Amino acid sequence: PILNQFTPANMSRQAHILLDCGEDNVCKPKLEVSVDSDQKKIYIGDDNPLTLTVKAQNQGEGAYEAELIVSIPPQADFIGVVRNSEALARLSCAFKTENQTRQVVCDLGNPMKAGTQLLAGLLFSV
Repeated sequence: PILNQFTPANMSRQAHILLDCGEDNVCKPKLEVSVDSDQKKIYIGDDNPLTLTVKAQNQGEGAYEAELIVSIPPQADFIGVVRNSEALARLSCAFKTENQTRQVVCDLGNPMKAGTQLLAGLLFSV
């Protein structure tokens, strides 16, 4: 092929990604999290799993790579996400150990859009 000598060898263009982050294109989320337990007292070795109901909401602009991180004590084990309830979101969660800290990390959305509110249930054994 023959190259056009009048075509520049390099071109530079800028593309803007629509982030839903306001006029300044800088995201300023306002995340709020609250947790309720289905049990007032917990007995180690009890056969009943502990359910934590997590309410997460974003009252600000889009939150990118939003995660819920729950540190759990050595006496508890993560069973999974409550999946048998229409009212609860089915989060994607993973158990991780980082520097001997046991954590459950759940994806809240990418992005967690402005005005989003979700309820999710996490199951633990003790």
